[in-house]
Amino acid sequence: MLVVCGLPARVLLPDVDLWQEIAGLFGLIGGVQAVVLVAATAGVILGAVLWSVGHTTGLGGVAKAGKLAVAGSLLVPVVAMALPGWIGWIIGTLSGG
Repeated sequence: MLVVCGLPARVLLPDVDLWQEIAGLFGLIGGVQAVVLVAATAGVILGAVLWSVGHTTGLGGVAKAGKLAVAGSLLVPVVAMALPGWIGWIIGTLSGG
């Protein structure tokens, strides 16, 4: 035990296992990003089909749903690609670094 000024002091050591867990988390995020890109591509295709069918048949609700599907499918990969950076920033902010 370390004694400082006559009082017992604790020595704080970093938890290196935590960094291994975080590295595993980043690996998992990379796999999720690949799935998100495939799903977003399918969403753009399905949304475009709905949009065109709704436009040709005069069904405004279907066309609007198709437009929203295309827009959402284009925004999802942007968020998914920024996710590792955000997680790193949050970890750095919360750990005081």
